Amino acid sequence: MNQIINDILSSSIALGIIAFICKMILKHMDKRGLETYKNKLKIESDLLAKRIDFEFSQKKEREIELGRWGLTLLSSVNGLIGRLKYIKDNGSLTEDPYYEVSTRYYVCQFLCWAQLFRKERNTVVISPVNDEILIGELL
Repeated sequence: MNQIINDILSSSIALGIIAFICKMILKHMDKRGLETYKNKLKIESDLLAKRIDFEFSQKKEREIELGRWGLTLLSSVNGLIGRLKYIKDNGSLTEDPYYEVSTRYYVCQFLCWAQLFRKERNTVVISPVNDEILIGELL
């Protein structure tokens, strides 16, 4: 009987040690898996944040560029409308050759800006560099 108790005791101690070692190994593997998952989530969230920032900056630059083009178009249309109103109120342009020439200028300016706006725009062409003044600041 003493031998059976001795065998059960030694078996239970060995089984306890094996269970403890297995528990430690599984706990370590679980922590590693959790850390890997955390790192993966962090990398994915950083990439997503960078992509969102890039898309936002692209959208903002596009809006600024379209605003510049829109202001030049509005300026040329405003000049043309003012001239057409002058023609409507005062009759013809024959009394002063300046009005005829400047009216042609307003029409051509509007048509040129409209044509440039329809074409694919290169943002470097009209974007300010160093100390250039934006067209919108002049209006």
